[in-house]
Amino acid sequence: MPDFTERFRQYSNSDLLKIIDSPDDYEPSAVETAKTLLASHQLSDHAMAIAKAELAVLNQAKDAKDQKKKGLELSMKKVGASILSTVNPIQTQKPTLNPGFCVFWHAGQFKLLRSQ
Repeated sequence: MPDFTERFRQYSNSDLLKIIDSPDDYEPSAVETAKTLLASHQLSDHAMAIAKAELAVLNQAKDAKDQKKKGLELSMKKVGASILSTVNPIQTQKPTLNPGFCVFWHAGQFKLLRSQ
């Protein structure tokens, strides 16, 4: 089991809060180490509020980046679908013959038969 104490000593209070608030993303020993180190900092209520505000800003920035990425992915999917439908269109209806073409084709066949 890795010892996170040395690594986490350099982490900011908001970084430690991030670990504590996302226990599913970290090993249990990492979460416990973060709790222990944050408690050892003996933060005042004001300092804890600042750390939570910093964490909220980081989370908002991450959410904005994720939304931008999803928007870009959606745009790329639309462009790809558009290109694909142009190159290889999928017909949703049964093809129909143009009656004018049928008459023209039959007339051409009739001419060929007469000339033979």
